Amino acid sequence: MSHYRWGHPPRRSLWVARTFVAPEYFGVGEELEMAPSRSTVGKLQRDQAKRAKAKAKLEDRQARRTERDDAEPVEPRPEEDQGKLLEEFARLHEDLEEGRISLDDFEVRQADLRERLQVN
Repeated sequence: MSHYRWGHPPRRSLWVARTFVAPEYFGVGEELEMAPSRSTVGKLQRDQAKRAKAKAKLEDRQARRTERDDAEPVEPRPEEDQGKLLEEFARLHEDLEEGRISLDDFEVRQADLRERLQVN
């Protein structure tokens, strides 16, 4: 005879009871509900800070949008012949190559022409 009370180890008997004798008693096959975890003070503070930061960003975006909408509209430039502007670009480059203008003058005039040029 074995030294166990019922002839087999207790773990085995618990497994047998869960599996064959009373599975519904042990909750086998059922979804077990867990208690909701409690939030810590630190977690709550982080969430509040995150919400406050998001709210501040949203307000900042809205303020910038209204400032941009309130700004004076930019006057449209008069239509210029784009072919003539390209010819001026070519002449400007020729002048630089032949030394008729300095590099500084070239860069200033080139920036002005680029502003006036419309690229579609």
